[in-house]
Amino acid sequence: MKSYKDVADRFADECISGEHIVGKEIVAACERYKKDLQREDIELRTHDPDLVIGIMQSTLVHAQGEDLEGQPLLGKPFLLQPWQIFVVYNLLGFYYTGTNNRRYKEAFIMVARKNGKSSFVAALAWAVSILQR
Repeated sequence: MKSYKDVADRFADECISGEHIVGKEIVAACERYKKDLQREDIELRTHDPDLVIGIMQSTLVHAQGEDLEGQPLLGKPFLLQPWQIFVVYNLLGFYYTGTNNRRYKEAFIMVARKNGKSSFVAALAWAVSILQR
């Protein structure tokens, strides 16, 4: 199974360094992610986020939309963007050390219209339901 941890780490680093122009809330989330990696009471387990990302990218296709060049996405694989991989890693990767309790159990995902938020959240909910079957 492919690991997407490097993508999540790189996204966090680029947001913190200013390479990506993002709001202060995103920078704070990226800084929290990096600090969580250093904490002893929390551990990052990559199996669940990697499995969910793999399910999303290998089994789902776009139902509508266009890419940045204006080409239709209909029927093309649902490949996640780095910010989406970062969200999945944050939600599903962190556990309290020595337990099976996830650090995060819910999320408030706020993204501007027409950026694929509904498709992403629906795909995430479906893949997590398979994970926790």
